[in-house]
Amino acid sequence: MYDLGVFPFRIELVGAWVDHPFISGVLPGSVVTINVVNNFKLKSGLASSSRDVAKKLWSAGIPLVNLEENAKLLFDAENTPEKEYISGSEDHIGIIYPGITRTQYNGSYWPEEIESTQDPLLVAWLESVIKLVPISSRKENFNPRAIENLDRSLIRLLCESGELCWESIHKKDLFGFGEAINNSFEGKTKILPLTLTEEVEVARNIHLSSSYGVGISGAGGGGYLTVITEENIEDAVEPKIRILSQG
Repeated sequence: MYDLGVFPFRIELVGAWVDHPFISGVLPGSVVTINVVNNFKLKSGLASSSRDVAKKLWSAGIPLVNLEENAKLLFDAENTPEKEYISGSEDHIGIIYPGITRTQYNGSYWPEEIESTQDPLLVAWLESVIKLVPISSRKENFNPRAIENLDRSLIRLLCESGELCWESIHKKDLFGFGEAINNSFEGKTKILPLTLTEEVEVARNIHLSSSYGVGISGAGGGGYLTVITEENIEDAVEPKIRILSQG
């Protein structure tokens, strides 16, 4: 069974790089993603390369059954032996699983736990408070890990953002949600300082004082800012979260 003609993008809300052992091997943590069906530009931190692999695997559309098994299949299909860099499994899980998903990592590339919800009330709330602000796509041959600062306190800040985000979404707590977004951004950009470009910093500061939190999806370096606000933002994209069932 397939979701005919549908190839979603993955938006990572918090927890970038926690799906890699160089982070979760220090401290366990989680990633929170949403599965969306908007049309986005490429090289924007939304797992477009994994999405392209999915199109080759399943030309009809994304599978609707055996979700974890098919997410593993997609992970293996993209991460071939000759590939220089591992694409983290949050991408493949985030593309396959509908709704909102939390993945818990503990030193491995594959999570020890996957939680997912398609609660229509939570989905509607999230769609109303996330604004995706486009910035320049990341540069070609961008290597975010060329400089690393594996400070344990920063890793803790990043790894714990997932649980705070997940709990805040379920409580519809804008303050906690925004805090999780900011903590994840701070942890990621201080651990991997090349992910914080001048454009990202300037654009983020424009929205920071008038929102609950501002992050950036994916590895960093460009794409879309995730601004947490109930207000409209000119030229921002509102996510359309893919949902298959009620509950």
